[in-house]
Amino acid sequence: AIANAILYDKVNEANQAKSEFVSMVSHELKTPMTSLRGYTDLLLSGMTGELTEQQHNFLEIMAANIRRMSQQIQDLTDISRIETGQLHIEPSPTSFVNVVNETMQTVKGLCDEKEIRVHLELPDELPLVMADKGRMVQVLTNLLSNACKYSPPDTDVTLKFMTRMVAQEESEEIWPMVWCCVKDSGYGISEQDLEQLFTKFFRSDDPNIRQAKGTGLGLSITKGIIELHGGEIWVESKLGEGTSFQFTIPQAPAS
Repeated sequence: AIANAILYDKVNEANQAKSEFVSMVSHELKTPMTSLRGYTDLLLSGMTGELTEQQHNFLEIMAANIRRMSQQIQDLTDISRIETGQLHIEPSPTSFVNVVNETMQTVKGLCDEKEIRVHLELPDELPLVMADKGRMVQVLTNLLSNACKYSPPDTDVTLKFMTRMVAQEESEEIWPMVWCCVKDSGYGISEQDLEQLFTKFFRSDDPNIRQAKGTGLGLSITKGIIELHGGEIWVESKLGEGTSFQFTIPQAPAS
């Protein structure tokens, strides 16, 4: 028992050191990446001189890769904060209407590129939720981006909201929640992959899924954010029939 306790402490220390290292490296990479992004945007704006079409295209490719790298750095920062309990949220009464509007601006380019239609089912009377708006935008952006990335072109994605009363396992209390579902028309996910889907750095071996770029951190971060809000997230999928990610978030107290 003592040997197990010592081993447990060593594993915890190693995990803590790893998380601190990832956090430090991510922080050190942010400054040069911000500088690269700023100068690239400046060149693209034409303020430093007129660009040829080829120069403009090259800079657009650079800008796209800088954005991708910046997101990867942010993902590493978030996952290390979640693991060490240092990811803080600032919940306030939040409308999913505003969250959806901001999210759609972010994913519009990806949806348009693949001609994917997003169908929104959001009741007018949907209550406010107690949430950190920025983090909710991050959650929906992750889920909608995945739905677009892993769906064939010219297909449909549904984003649906409704209210639910959910029993809490620990207290047996019934909480009023808002339920959200992001359903795609993609290839579906195998039972084996479903078991590991929220594991950090997980990447499926399925060639239909693996062709999409990513760090394998988005769903792990999404799960961490949802649980910090007192909600729950789960996934349902069948091969060839698409996938639906569903989560709940507590409603804001009635004023």
